[in-house]
Amino acid sequence: MSVRPLIIEPGSPWENSYIESFNGKMRDELLDREIFYSLKEELIQGIVDRMPAAWQYPEIACARAILEGQEFKTENFRETPWKQTSEIVLHGERIGYLELDYLEKKPESD
Repeated sequence: MSVRPLIIEPGSPWENSYIESFNGKMRDELLDREIFYSLKEELIQGIVDRMPAAWQYPEIACARAILEGQEFKTENFRETPWKQTSEIVLHGERIGYLELDYLEKKPESD
């Protein structure tokens, strides 16, 4: 009696649909994460540096992003009570947040 491996051809889900489905989803998840994490730190810092320009008073705005414990912030960043924050979620998992602060109080918006 001899034993030989049974090779399931990739893309043949009818041979083992559960494994093919799992492998496909895992491949997609890993690829998405790899693309996300392959962003250069300089690119993320560049995005953070440009975020204050989107606020009404960019001259007194600062920004910070925390991604899985790593901090990116503008040179003038200081945490203040006048801020907005938003979570960064990737595939349903919270991986960080964005924060935009004003360095001084401004009138409430309409």
